[in-house]
Amino acid sequence: MKATLHKFKSGVPQRDLYAKGEDFEELEIEVDCTEAKELLRQLTLQRDSVYLDVGNSSVFFNMESDAGLWVEITSDTLWATSDIDIDIAEQIIEHAYEGKDFTKHIPTTNREWDAYAFIGTSINSDEIT
Repeated sequence: MKATLHKFKSGVPQRDLYAKGEDFEELEIEVDCTEAKELLRQLTLQRDSVYLDVGNSSVFFNMESDAGLWVEITSDTLWATSDIDIDIAEQIIEHAYEGKDFTKHIPTTNREWDAYAFIGTSINSDEIT
């Protein structure tokens, strides 16, 4: 899968625009599932992020200001977002890497996404668990 990692430098103040190389470093590489999890563990500072293009879906992880991890999923059938922990994030990476469809529940949990919307008109949300 294609991955893009953004690592911010320590002490960069909050502002509207940031300069690559000056405020953050960007790395674009092809990764497997294990390497994607390693990138995820590099998210340590506020605004650090990793974007994964898995073919049938994209997964964007972002480190929040309170040291929480936020994820946004976009697939052919679902858009979803939630605050999650690192263990759930790794499960999401595995789920996407294996090509599984995302549903109204966060993978490996019974918890619904904090926000989600089904994409397409042929989907009956009552049938998707």
